Amino acid sequence: MYYIARIALPPTTTLSVKLLDVTDSTKPVVISEEKRVIGMLTPAPFALKFSPAKIKSDRVYQVRAKLDAAGNIWTHEQQYPVLTGNTPAYVEIRVSPLRSQR
Repeated sequence: MYYIARIALPPTTTLSVKLLDVTDSTKPVVISEEKRVIGMLTPAPFALKFSPAKIKSDRVYQVRAKLDAAGNIWTHEQQYPVLTGNTPAYVEIRVSPLRSQR
């Protein structure tokens, strides 16, 4: 996960990353989720742990990431498909601040 804005994040910044089964886009299923304080670290590397037995070749999976920087949420608009259907197992996710913040 990385961002382009030239600002320092607060030391309490939290990174949340999810691996989701989005085959039914109306009901995404969380396969794995990790959350940790990254402080001012960017880019912030992460690795999700999951059971390979839960991954089915006929399903669609995505990674979603979010930063919480002292109540200011940073996320991404782009989709990051992974693992099946000729998609990568590794992605670099660029986040930006939500436009409708305080």
